[in-house]
Amino acid sequence: MKDLWEELNDDIPFYFNELAKEYSLKFVRVHATETALATSKFALLIALDRFTVRIDYVFRQDNGELLKYACDSFLAEKYDDNDRRELRQGINAKELIINEFIISRNGLKSKWNKILQGNTDWFEDFQKSRWYSSAKLSKEEMKILDRIIQ
Repeated sequence: MKDLWEELNDDIPFYFNELAKEYSLKFVRVHATETALATSKFALLIALDRFTVRIDYVFRQDNGELLKYACDSFLAEKYDDNDRRELRQGINAKELIINEFIISRNGLKSKWNKILQGNTDWFEDFQKSRWYSSAKLSKEEMKILDRIIQ
């Protein structure tokens, strides 16, 4: 039997479908609580963690190594009231997560469409920001994304 976070992970394609179609991204389930929006150049990992949504950016370096960067806070700094529209009412975990899906989807489209297009110009600013951090990919992430990101 699935728990709430697994069910919400199943809903990621519903909330991000418009972005996937517009930017030729495909949904790849990585884990019970993590789904990637992926192309052959990069992936945005959308992971559920209690009452929040984490977004990580994964790409392959010139040396062939896959790297993961926790960029959700960096991205969220640019989100505004226009990105926080059509939110669900309620303060339980489900509504909190769904609202984060909605805000992230709107913000990615309105503020970060260059990332969705595969442009990496934003990365230099990210490296200089207080939010810059990298993380090691899990074995599951590595196994799945290694086949997708060229």
